[in-house]
Amino acid sequence: MDLESGKVINLVGHTDIFLCMVKVGLCVASGSFDRKILIWNAKSGECEHILSGHEGSVGIITGNDSHMFSGSTDHTIKEWDHLLNSLDGYTAPICAVTVSNHHLFSCEGNGPIKYWELKRWTCLHDIKCPGNVRKMHIADHSLLISLDQNLAVINLGNLREDCKLKEPVEISLMIDKNLCTGFESTLKSLNTSNMKSIVSKDLKIDGVSFSVKCLYFDEVTGYLFITCRCLCVKGREKHVVLRL
Repeated sequence: MDLESGKVINLVGHTDIFLCMVKVGLCVASGSFDRKILIWNAKSGECEHILSGHEGSVGIITGNDSHMFSGSTDHTIKEWDHLLNSLDGYTAPICAVTVSNHHLFSCEGNGPIKYWELKRWTCLHDIKCPGNVRKMHIADHSLLISLDQNLAVINLGNLREDCKLKEPVEISLMIDKNLCTGFESTLKSLNTSNMKSIVSKDLKIDGVSFSVKCLYFDEVTGYLFITCRCLCVKGREKHVVLRL
């Protein structure tokens, strides 16, 4: 959707259900049950490239300044810029990946979190997983891990758990130095230096609660876009996009 005009463009190309979509440079990349990654022109909505190589569905796509990575149910993570590297050693589908310009962290289910050095494409350490991982974020010298009912903080200096907060999180997003989290109708912002809550907002309009399902921050405008689900008249379900 064009945020200025409101025009909606249909992206046609995948042969199965979309699982993920992220901005990569000036383009948009999407993953699907069809085992492919499609690269789209963000303005025209045209598919410019089709990347094949995974043997399972692609549910995770992320990147840094020079590489794009994907995680799949085929138990591998692939780097696509040169198609030279595949990060292996997993025994279950990849559930979370986060990356900086030098390191990558990945996790499979309740298995260990693998700490990769991207210069040599080698796994440096296996970090004990603190629970069922939903999402991971790198914040300065810490690894923030979103679990079912908690947020865990791993010190990247000694690879030990600094703290664990009883903070239920369904969706999370890094915005500058802050971690924005959503759970049911509650939206929060946490200062990652001390993990203290900066602001908390209950998304209710005219008595109707909006359940947070997706977060997107537009760096150009500074707006936070929130995809929500709510129940309307007669119990009908509706999805809306809110802007903060």
